[in-house]
Amino acid sequence: MTQNSANLLMGAAQVYLGAFGAAEPLDSAVNAAPAASAWTEVGLTDGGVMMTITPKFTDFAADQIVDIPGTRLTSRTITVTTTMSEITLANLANALNSTVGATGANYATFEPNYGQFASQLPYAAIILDGWAVSPANVNFRRRIILRKTMQTSKVELNYTKDKQVGLSCTWQAYYVSNVIAPYHIADQTA
Repeated sequence: MTQNSANLLMGAAQVYLGAFGAAEPLDSAVNAAPAASAWTEVGLTDGGVMMTITPKFTDFAADQIVDIPGTRLTSRTITVTTTMSEITLANLANALNSTVGATGANYATFEPNYGQFASQLPYAAIILDGWAVSPANVNFRRRIILRKTMQTSKVELNYTKDKQVGLSCTWQAYYVSNVIAPYHIADQTA
């Protein structure tokens, strides 16, 4: 492979949240915003959006040889981490794996899941719309869809005199089925 500076990427991604099982945008629509009926953009973020895939391998061993004869993938952790800068009630609810409650003409409410159903949190799906390499640096898009996730990190609201408030979130991706991959990536090519 020859060196190609057009393959270098830089730039922010948009983050969209939807319900687990939400209708996914077609791959051919990679350059269009996902349907607002199923996906909600979380708005501005601070510090980037990072998808991490951490594989764990377990090596084979044999008494008769000193070298490792092979290995197998035995687990994989997939996460998306970002800090949501728009501290809306909807984003707070998303960070706590819930939804906004009652709304009225001049108010909106939120209460966490509680009682006998407190442990039965709904899974979510995430779309990351970022940049992809292009043959002539013409701003192609890359869409990453994580199909079954749960926000698993601590949530803090820290109101201070000299710091911006943010909601730091880490969504863990989970197994979907033996015919549906946990994530899907589509790059715009034309």
